[in-house]
Amino acid sequence: MRTHSPETLSYAIEVECILVLLATGEKTALGKDLQHAYLTWQKLSPSFRRELNTRMQPCFKSTGQKELYECLIRGFDIWDYTQNLDGAPGWSINESSINQVLKHMGEDLMNLLHLMDETCVNHKKSSPVTSLAKFDGCSSVSPCDEGTGDQAISFRPRREEHSSMRRSSKEGNGAI
Repeated sequence: MRTHSPETLSYAIEVECILVLLATGEKTALGKDLQHAYLTWQKLSPSFRRELNTRMQPCFKSTGQKELYECLIRGFDIWDYTQNLDGAPGWSINESSINQVLKHMGEDLMNLLHLMDETCVNHKKSSPVTSLAKFDGCSSVSPCDEGTGDQAISFRPRREEHSSMRRSSKEGNGAI
């Protein structure tokens, strides 16, 4: 097996793009959305992460979308590991690099975050008790309900948060 096949390089590039957006999240609306999704993912227990992965599989409209999801989760794993090991990295990334990342995968990544959120909402509507809760005797909480207080977990900021991010991005941050 070649280690530098086009598939491997493409995967590595997408994971690196996700890490760039996580590292520079305050500079773009998509970066802020991605950081919000990461914090949401970080709050989920491993069993709920597995269940979310299972529920996402039939939702993918293409192989590319599935691969982007896998890259996103891999990026979250790397970011989590890096923060646990060293704390938040202080990377210096050029604006042009951020803009290239946004051009390369911005729309696809926004669509994926929306799909993850939609999957969570649909699961919450259809089944208030997860299959894991039935078998393990856990509380009747879905992956999308887990969180603090009454607020359900969402992979995208609430609309009012998102619109204020868009307004700040239009003020010259180079965001989409």
